[in-house]
Amino acid sequence: MDQDPDYSFEHLQELAKQKNISYVLKRDGGKQNIDIQKIAERLQNLASNLQHININLIMWKVIQGMYEGITTVQLDNLAAETCAYMNLVHPQYSLLAARIAETSESFSEVAIKLHSFTDKYGRPAPLIADDVYKIIMDNKDIIQKEINYERDYQYDFFGFKTLERSYLLTIKARSQQKGLNNC
Repeated sequence: MDQDPDYSFEHLQELAKQKNISYVLKRDGGKQNIDIQKIAERLQNLASNLQHININLIMWKVIQGMYEGITTVQLDNLAAETCAYMNLVHPQYSLLAARIAETSESFSEVAIKLHSFTDKYGRPAPLIADDVYKIIMDNKDIIQKEINYERDYQYDFFGFKTLERSYLLTIKARSQQKGLNNC
């Protein structure tokens, strides 16, 4: 009978070394040394109040799918999809997957991205009207204070993906409307 893999933190670091994973590409294009501890801490923070989550097991599965030069966006997607598949182990994994899904914590930043969107030819193609953009920018602090981002944690991954596919605007395959329904 096969023995269960070693999910200890030390083994996770060794596994990353064996796969020759030394860096990830940040969102700005810069290289950053891989920090397994930092990834685990981020997952642990996102899993707060979820009692049936095994962070080291998630990390083991994610490291299996990692490669040298993976982007942080791809790493987030890999972790979210890994957790979504682990929904079969416990439904809380789907909640964690939704928490990992990449979205913005700033309503005004989302508005800026939507308003400054360009089409595939580089021509301006705003996804929100100028008057809406102006209202958001003039009231961004008030709006930001009213958004309760904790409500985002009520969605599981499948609920988030349904919203993303059916209702949320996307910019270059990234959902951007976090918080629109959380006031």
